[in-house]
Amino acid sequence: MQFEFARRAKPFIHEKLPFSKGEYLHLMRHYGCPTRLLDWTEGALIALYFAIRISKNDMTPCVWMLNPSWLNHVNDVTIKNEETGEDKSLVLYTDYNAVEEFPADSIIKEYYLNEHKLADLPIAAFPPHIDPRIVAQKSVFTIHGRLRNGFDVLFNKYPEAQICMLRISPDQEMIKNMIDELARLGMTETTIFPDLEGLSREIQAEYGMPLKGS
Repeated sequence: MQFEFARRAKPFIHEKLPFSKGEYLHLMRHYGCPTRLLDWTEGALIALYFAIRISKNDMTPCVWMLNPSWLNHVNDVTIKNEETGEDKSLVLYTDYNAVEEFPADSIIKEYYLNEHKLADLPIAAFPPHIDPRIVAQKSVFTIHGRLRNGFDVLFNKYPEAQICMLRISPDQEMIKNMIDELARLGMTETTIFPDLEGLSREIQAEYGMPLKGS
């Protein structure tokens, strides 16, 4: 699927080519293809909006929070601090075309991108800003490895795991009020989906039609 996406996506990409394997994975994730990526955001209001924008009576919305440096540290993704000689954890980059001054150790390792020889546990990575949705959503990612329950493994191994969940009331009237408040703060569909699809959904919401997803 990665190969087919890379082979057939080129006519729809208006940015500079070629893209790396990691960059194609980010695009696949944002446009609906299955990947081992889980997308997060650096924006708290964006995370809240995603949690409640399509809410149903049988759902309890929540926002997850993660310290990416902790995640990479416990997975031994580190680099030497040139001044102190100590190891420091990294949030990695997946842009193989990064500028030369990026240290090579900060580029995501091939064994997190190779489907046939994967690491076990997830790590965190910064994506390159190659698509308007990635930029608008302040996207960051965890790249998951061979173990589908990698976070559960980390929870069991590290009781002090720096990841937590904030539950939000499932009350639909309260959620509607929160969505209205977010809209007054400028957090709407076109804020995080800056394209015609986002505009169409935003107009529908303004006229009282429920969102159907993206």
